[in-house]
Amino acid sequence: MDNKTNATVYIDLWNNHETPDAKTLAKLIDPKYVCHDPNTMKDFGKGPEAFQQRVEFYSKAFPDLKVVVDEVLVDDKADACPDCGSTSRVIQRWKVTGTHKGEIYGIKPTNKKTHVQGVTILHFSNDGKLLEEYVEWDAMNLMKQIGAFEMGTAAA
Repeated sequence: MDNKTNATVYIDLWNNHETPDAKTLAKLIDPKYVCHDPNTMKDFGKGPEAFQQRVEFYSKAFPDLKVVVDEVLVDDKADACPDCGSTSRVIQRWKVTGTHKGEIYGIKPTNKKTHVQGVTILHFSNDGKLLEEYVEWDAMNLMKQIGAFEMGTAAA
């Protein structure tokens, strides 16, 4: 599979609403996998288990979570990521919708429908496994939508 296809499979894991089994994850996620997401206030560690925990964390809070990719750019340069050794990266601009039905960051379920946008840079190993990702998304907008605070005021 090419890495654009691999990136689509990665999104499918988010949209599946089921915890991927260890065998499937081992085929898709590198043991050295790490996610750099400054908006996720939780450290999930490294490897396929870390990916699985991230998916479960958000899926519990938003069980109907749906990711739609609006734009994809593929870069197969030899030096895509000198730090992690990746020779390929896929950049996705996406939007996520979901209904807040589970607790997240201490915020009780509100049953509010949410939508946020973001960008992810996925780095793949030479054998096509997800090695590293950088995620930027509008967490403040999500917190506002679920009533964590009003603009201009702090939550009590």
